[in-house]
Amino acid sequence: MKAAEIFFAEPLQVADDRCVQALLDAGDLQVGSNNWVTSPRLSSSGHAMVVGDPHLDPRMLPGIMYAVGYVLPDARAVGANVPGIPGFTIGRTEHIATAVTNNYGDAQDLYIETIDPQNSQNYLEAGKSIPFLVERQTLKIKDKSAADGFRQEDFEVRLTSRGPVVSDVLGIKTDKLLSLRWAAAQNMQPQMGLTNLLTAKTVAEVDDALRTVTSIVLNFVFADTSGNIAWRATGVLPNRSFGGTAPVPIPSNNSWQDNWRGWIPFEEMPHQLNPQRGWLGTANHYTIESNYPHYYSDFASPSYRYRRLQQRMDEHLDVDHQATVDDHWSIQRDTKNLMAQSVTPQLVAALSADDRTARLADVLRAWDYHDDIDQSAPTVFQTVYSELAKATFSDELGEELAIKMLGNWYYWQERFESLVLDGTSHWFDDITTTEVTESMDQMIVRAGLSALERLMPMLGSDPAKWRWGDVHTLSFVNPLRRSGLGSGILGTGPLAAAGSGETLYRGWYAYDDPYHVISTAALRMVVDLGDNEKVTAVVAGGTVARTFHPHQQDQVDAYMSGQQLHWWFSDQAIQAHATSRLTLSPSK
Repeated sequence: MKAAEIFFAEPLQVADDRCVQALLDAGDLQVGSNNWVTSPRLSSSGHAMVVGDPHLDPRMLPGIMYAVGYVLPDARAVGANVPGIPGFTIGRTEHIATAVTNNYGDAQDLYIETIDPQNSQNYLEAGKSIPFLVERQTLKIKDKSAADGFRQEDFEVRLTSRGPVVSDVLGIKTDKLLSLRWAAAQNMQPQMGLTNLLTAKTVAEVDDALRTVTSIVLNFVFADTSGNIAWRATGVLPNRSFGGTAPVPIPSNNSWQDNWRGWIPFEEMPHQLNPQRGWLGTANHYTIESNYPHYYSDFASPSYRYRRLQQRMDEHLDVDHQATVDDHWSIQRDTKNLMAQSVTPQLVAALSADDRTARLADVLRAWDYHDDIDQSAPTVFQTVYSELAKATFSDELGEELAIKMLGNWYYWQERFESLVLDGTSHWFDDITTTEVTESMDQMIVRAGLSALERLMPMLGSDPAKWRWGDVHTLSFVNPLRRSGLGSGILGTGPLAAAGSGETLYRGWYAYDDPYHVISTAALRMVVDLGDNEKVTAVVAGGTVARTFHPHQQDQVDAYMSGQQLHWWFSDQAIQAHATSRLTLSPSK
């Protein structure tokens, strides 16, 4: 709170203040992924297997990830990447395979700067008045009304010794400013480092190549054809003496010692090699141990997906149950919701005690906790639980701020789960009432009534018929026509989508816009290093960006149904399965 009191001169309204909106909006921070790697001991083929499904927003056709194949004189690779990034992040070569997730290592700090009241061109630091460094830049913006089809917009960027002043973008007019310091900007290399993976032949060489990936904080899992498996967190993170959670005030008069004392050494970044249990995996959760010597992050995914991955992998720790490619494909599409399994008994107990909500309890009582499209319980659970969270916090925070904060799922889900399991927190009391001290059970009933009020006009009066797939949907849209007349012809959907934000089969939606999927697997891939003919993969869309091209959305049906597609690796397999050839020749 001290940082907020320093920065904000007067109370702010959430709806009108762009700074508050920006600080509360998790935005792209809530993207996620799953990845894991198994040793030959746990694999039916006797070779290591690498599995990955990056969770992004894949709704814009042909999808955010595209298939890549490199056949080079000194390397061969098949996998997937994001347009504009050289090399590949997920896939295989003749020697190694890799997959990635977002690591959430904290590479940025905000600083509260003070403008010199005697000279607005300067900022104050430790008794000194220091001129802002000013960079003048020009944007060229497409504009049909301009003579040449473009207009120019000039602007200035002010920088302190720590980085650019970002509060200027938010339009804040006070004597305090926010500057941003980003480790990647201070450690930018000429190359992103991913192309080095193409020539790596062993896990040790992959690990060495990842030293050069300084600007992206990712969890890489990888394996080689000799059977070694590993995990490594990439990127360069500051070694902080303090800070990292809230904006850091820069003293205008007192002495200032930089809170960035250097960088966490590569050898001390989270990593592991050939664990005894025979597998490694990440799901955007906290991966560091409690005794980790550095501040790493205060933001990560809830542990539900990783704990479910552990459960599924435990099934294959016996040599009699070695995992196949089909098994790994099944795990990627697993819909069991461990958060729901934890808290549903509390919901059932409260809802069943009130005649008005007892039918909701009946639906939840019979649930196996899988978020499948033909089940009604996920619809009941997701709605009742989100309404409970809103009712719990709206009286203290106001409904608008509560909804804004609840939109950042990663911050509140496990914390709120602990409140529900305990059941006695003062948060459940509605402070707007004076005669009654509300219990958690009373708030659950309120949430159930709100759920009935919300869903009955949409889905009918019988909660047992509220199919999850009727409301939880995924639509693919064409950039030429995103909505309105013709969008359905150029795109496809809405399509019934399984899963939720808490399941390995990811189907995340915005809290204030249920239940339309906005983040899910942009790719599913399983690599068996014992299979030199192919990898098993599918993208959420297609492989060609041109509208009306048959490959723009030709993998959607397989992606939604769970059908396995094969991306061919060997020369023989590529020739045998080719249906057409496109040759690009340089113009003379």
